[in-house]
Amino acid sequence: MISYKVNNILKFLMLLLILVVAGVVYISVRQGLRFRSNTESITHTEQVMSKAEDINLYAYEYVLAVRDYMNVSDQKYAKLMVLFQQKMQQNLEELAVTEKEDELQPIIIDSLKHYVNRLTGLSVQVDSIIQLENETIPREMGEEEIKSRMGY
Repeated sequence: MISYKVNNILKFLMLLLILVVAGVVYISVRQGLRFRSNTESITHTEQVMSKAEDINLYAYEYVLAVRDYMNVSDQKYAKLMVLFQQKMQQNLEELAVTEKEDELQPIIIDSLKHYVNRLTGLSVQVDSIIQLENETIPREMGEEEIKSRMGY
């Protein structure tokens, strides 16, 4: 009789132990999946932030190249302008590919493209300014006449 009770108690404890081990394994696997998901999310966010920072850096470099081109009229600065413009466009395209799954990000990327295009539109204005300077503008020419020749 005692051995029967002991056997039942041992069976119950063994079942309880199996349930506890199964619960621990289940929780561990679930936590591992959650950890992997969080890690992927953090990596993705880091990539997006890196691309956005690169666009910001190239925009700054582009503005500096425009300034130097206007000051010096050296073709190497014109080439730098083109290079930084291409780098901005390339990073925008990579950012769009990275964020194609998200619902809101493409809207933000489109507005960023708009502002990059506005910024890079400066190169057309800079070229017209350089051409005006090369045409030796008479000192008597008024501000309105200069603006009209530049297309304002």
